[in-house]
Amino acid sequence: MIPKALWLLPVAAQIALLSQAGKHAHRAFDLASARQGTVDAFERMLRLVETAKLESPLLLEIQARVCTQGTLPSQHLARLRSWTSTAELRKQFLLYIFVNPLTLWDLHVLRGLERWNRDVGKATGEWFVALGELEALSSLATLAYGDPDATMPVIEDAPFEARGLCHPLLPQNKRIANDVALTGAGSAMLITGSNMAGKSTLLRAVGQNVVLALAGGPVCAASLRLPIVRLRASMRVDDSLQRGASYFHAELGKLRSVIDGADEQPPVMFLLDELLRGTNAQARHIGARAVLVHLLDRGAFGLVATHDIALWTLEEERKGKVINQHFTDVVVNGEMLFDYKLRPGVVRTSNALRLLTLAGIDVPGESLQLMPQLEVEIGARAPRENR
Repeated sequence: MIPKALWLLPVAAQIALLSQAGKHAHRAFDLASARQGTVDAFERMLRLVETAKLESPLLLEIQARVCTQGTLPSQHLARLRSWTSTAELRKQFLLYIFVNPLTLWDLHVLRGLERWNRDVGKATGEWFVALGELEALSSLATLAYGDPDATMPVIEDAPFEARGLCHPLLPQNKRIANDVALTGAGSAMLITGSNMAGKSTLLRAVGQNVVLALAGGPVCAASLRLPIVRLRASMRVDDSLQRGASYFHAELGKLRSVIDGADEQPPVMFLLDELLRGTNAQARHIGARAVLVHLLDRGAFGLVATHDIALWTLEEERKGKVINQHFTDVVVNGEMLFDYKLRPGVVRTSNALRLLTLAGIDVPGESLQLMPQLEVEIGARAPRENR
């Protein structure tokens, strides 16, 4: 009763349906196929988290967060891989041109991928957050494991105090430890010193160890005690031709980020390297002093590296709150040597002209002869206890 050719009508309808939905299906298949390598990499990481024998409550909580609907992520990803592999039938052309029109293969696979995305895909964001936290904790643990000098800091409501502080990125055989202590809110350490003597490196060492401590990791110090702070820095300032920003303009932007909210809590801990070097000496001194007074009056505390030795008077004006420390160099047989050790008081030497001479630049002899006199004058202006 039914014509023999009638079966061609539903086949034709299916072919028409595939022609309409085929492009959308193939885009989804291409995307899934292109991401398969990434999926495999994350699957190995997630499987490691699943099978790890953990004891810490924090790590156990991270491990629990990678489960979705009570199912392990490796099982969800195995289901995704199954659908992705099924979509590869289109690469078997001779088989595909018969199976796809007769069974609506592409539409079934597309529906499977979309169902997986609806049921599981939205939860994968939590997987990546958990993996990121675990990787960060692993990195901090690696630092503690690989550096025998690393210690755990003490975070409490107390003044900043570091003993044997070192730069964590320097090799252990080249580290020079220094002690850094501040008396609390409104205190500062003014660090003067010769060029290349270690001022900026000390500021970076302090900053990196504070970041490590507040992240819950170990620090490169014999001991470190600090409160919770908002770390702010003005260092490594660069001008920009594209933005039309001069060096001074760029530094003002950095300083604005340091002083904003300086009177709020938690307190600001500042690291300032060569304040306002983009202007003349008189304006630099007045401006740097104003910035420091502004920060100290609002309860901020921190370190300042500077060549402006005239700032040493802040120690007398704010007794017990501002201290002067310095780095220096020693000339032995015409060679300039640095020990990178922090010393009390204001620096009494300057090596700028010596460095120019060592670089092959002819400096007038009378200028070099004035260097000892300059050092004596600097020492005479320093407080008696710093000489």
